[in-house]
Amino acid sequence: MKYKVFVYGTLRDISVRKTVLGHHQSSITASLKGFIMSSIALDGISYPIIIEDPLSTEIIEGEYFEVDQTDLDNLDWYESTAYHRKEVELENGLKAWVYYQPK
Repeated sequence: MKYKVFVYGTLRDISVRKTVLGHHQSSITASLKGFIMSSIALDGISYPIIIEDPLSTEIIEGEYFEVDQTDLDNLDWYESTAYHRKEVELENGLKAWVYYQPK
């Protein structure tokens, strides 16, 4: 089974994505509304995180790509329990999983 994913932080970097997935994964640019950009400190390092906010008009820029179950498991591991995952509709109408923080 294939899954669509939207990433907006460190996983936009091709080398980080290749390290996490174990292979190159091309992507297309996409955007998302209904969230605000913030940051989260994990082990003393600041990482980007989006917080769900249905009233927000902020546009979150990111990358959209397709993964298999193994890739999705690797992404879940990378994002850790600090991030939740849910399916969203992107501005271009495509659906994708995104890692976020509930409000």
